Amino acid sequence: MGDVDGDGVADYAVGACTVNLFCSPRPNDSVAIFSGRSGSLIARLDASRFDAGKSFGRTLLDAGDLDGDGVPELAVKVDSAVDFGGTWCFISIKERHRLFAIDARIGRIGSDLRAMGDKTADGICDFAVLVVEDAAAGRQLFASLISGKDGALAKRVELPVPSNSPLLEDHALHHHVWQLALTRAPSDAVPSLSILSWEPSYWFRIDEEWCARPIRLVPNKDGKPLIGHFMGGTSRLTASENFYACFMGPEDSRETFVKRIRL
Repeated sequence: MGDVDGDGVADYAVGACTVNLFCSPRPNDSVAIFSGRSGSLIARLDASRFDAGKSFGRTLLDAGDLDGDGVPELAVKVDSAVDFGGTWCFISIKERHRLFAIDARIGRIGSDLRAMGDKTADGICDFAVLVVEDAAAGRQLFASLISGKDGALAKRVELPVPSNSPLLEDHALHHHVWQLALTRAPSDAVPSLSILSWEPSYWFRIDEEWCARPIRLVPNKDGKPLIGHFMGGTSRLTASENFYACFMGPEDSRETFVKRIRL
């Protein structure tokens, strides 16, 4: 993450938690922040301090400096104690308190979060997250833009995925079946948000107007859609006109290969 202790060197955060779908919240779950220069402990954020759910620290994101105190904030994914949902807590490292949260008030929250830069013209970085809502006609999937100022929902667009798709089940959001990355085509003024799933495969790009554009995935040699995920699992792609992904072939072939797709 960014420079927490002010020594001019980027520091890093490590989550220490119990990842078990059926376990109760553990007050000793925590996130430790270490110096990038010396490796010494700078700070520890304990789950009990933030009244968090379970698996506090399972997924982390450097949120940048959101409150103007000169120290980057940390977004921490916290799982629900009763279902597959959860909360993204945005924590001030300097002040040791929660700034805001993205939670069940807008739907079931995905386990992937992406910093998008300032999309709401308020000088503060905003964030993208996937949200599933229950509607009368079935479940709906939305790419949601969240304000980095207060956690409010700024924009959203529905992704055209069938309401009965297994990709909309609770565990799909929980287990990183959907992943987010920034990708940049030669014609893009700025990087766009890419959203990819596997089993079955979908790829959507979200443009500057926050509209979704489906991208056709190239079939494999058997003419079947590719099943894949972003290269590096939950690590993030850098913005590039070349999109790298790790793909898996049909289950019976046990093929795994990397493809470069030029946007």
